[in-house]
Amino acid sequence: MKVLKIPGNILLFIALLSFPKLSYSHSSDTVFISAKSIQENTIELDNDWRYHPGDNPRWASPDYNAADWDLIKSIMYFKDFPTSDWEGIGWFRKVIVIDSALYNKTLDLRIHHYGASEIYVNGKLQCGIGKISSNSDESQLLHLCLDSVPLELDSNKYYAIAVRYLIPESTIENPWYYKAISHIGFIIRLDELGQSRKAPEYIGMMGPLLSLSILFFLLFIFSAKQKEFLYYSIYLFLLVIALFFICNWQISQNDFLNLYLYMVFHRSAIVLAVVTLLACFYTIFCQKLLKPFWYFLAVSIPIIIHNVIHPNQAIYSYLGVNILVGIEITRIIIIDLKSKIRHAWVIGIAH
Repeated sequence: MKVLKIPGNILLFIALLSFPKLSYSHSSDTVFISAKSIQENTIELDNDWRYHPGDNPRWASPDYNAADWDLIKSIMYFKDFPTSDWEGIGWFRKVIVIDSALYNKTLDLRIHHYGASEIYVNGKLQCGIGKISSNSDESQLLHLCLDSVPLELDSNKYYAIAVRYLIPESTIENPWYYKAISHIGFIIRLDELGQSRKAPEYIGMMGPLLSLSILFFLLFIFSAKQKEFLYYSIYLFLLVIALFFICNWQISQNDFLNLYLYMVFHRSAIVLAVVTLLACFYTIFCQKLLKPFWYFLAVSIPIIIHNVIHPNQAIYSYLGVNILVGIEITRIIIIDLKSKIRHAWVIGIAH
């Protein structure tokens, strides 16, 4: 029996024709989501969006062909943002393709967002963040992290996501915005319903920590001036300061000055807190402050100054000093455990 051999390029052409005819541009702006992938990981949509400056309601339609639009990230540094043709507003488009196991399911759609936007799914308005207006004075900009809305899927396989995004040039030029936020744009994340991580509620933690801080300070006053009590009291108080500025920013998320204050005071308090905790451990196990403590304290000062001047650039030095202090504390505990210092294992477990 003679077998007909069909060239591979013809097979590929036939396979492409077999898909439904949709106005979705190019595979590079399309993401496939399976039930297994979304169970195991958060789906993060920030790469390869189709982008066009300007404003046209037709661009929300799933049938609109955006193949000639630019392909860019949806969130980028100021230096990478296409400001040359930016008119204060623009549209981003992306396609997601789901497998049949996700038909008629509901997902959590979360937004990490700077500015104001409207998010359309297959031409229907899914949610609005802030307020978009032709009058810039009437527009309302928001800075949101992990804000969640339900995304109800049906039996469609393809979903065109279109984001109408606004950020006025006057906002970009705002010095507080520039200091507090190094990026422009948004990130969309998809999770299983009920699995999205909510912003933690810190207000309830401040009271107990402040009470403990006062308690340890009183122990220092009335217990033969044991310095470890003083250091631990200061450590807890610095944590309260850090939590206060988180809460203050969460209440006023559209205020870039409060975001700047959060980044400056929260990080500075955390850096000083971990260094103070190191002093506490040195005092407990070594009965004095060793040289590494003074090195860490000396390093933390320029880090704090850098964080005040350029908070959007200081994240790595901030993380670095926290990690190094954590390693040093762990080293102290391990040495004392090997030396069988009394109660070292209790403090080690607590650490």
